[in-house]
Amino acid sequence: MGYVCGCQFTGDQTFKTVPHLELQIIEPLTFVAWPVTWSSFTAVNFPKGTGLSQANISALQASAGWCNAPTNVGGNPCSAETKTEVFSENRLTLDIGKLYWSNPGVWETYVGYRYWQNKFGTDHNAGLFANLTPNTSIESTAFIGTTYHWK
Repeated sequence: MGYVCGCQFTGDQTFKTVPHLELQIIEPLTFVAWPVTWSSFTAVNFPKGTGLSQANISALQASAGWCNAPTNVGGNPCSAETKTEVFSENRLTLDIGKLYWSNPGVWETYVGYRYWQNKFGTDHNAGLFANLTPNTSIESTAFIGTTYHWK
């Protein structure tokens, strides 16, 4: 427990229960000569509230202008309200085990793309994320990798 400008601030967060949607697609690409699979995963989390008690919000608002408004306003660095979070990952996977050793599912390599907007519910337009720490609330990443499964 700490004090922000003489006000008691615990930092404890408790978010409300919200709907969570998921869509997963795994599709073997049988029209190509190699054992390639396309997989896609998308998830949506709806806004979870502030996660802060009214006492914590009041402590932040009272602290030398750190938070000057109780709601999420463009220039408000407090950004108490969470936003809808969208996560999506798509990848193409080549089954090396099946291709070379007729042993499917043992060794795979993949290339993919991940997009995550409003990471952990943070508002990418809020003052804290847009001005002080830009590009931390949105993830946009291309990746490659390999997986070996011990059987």
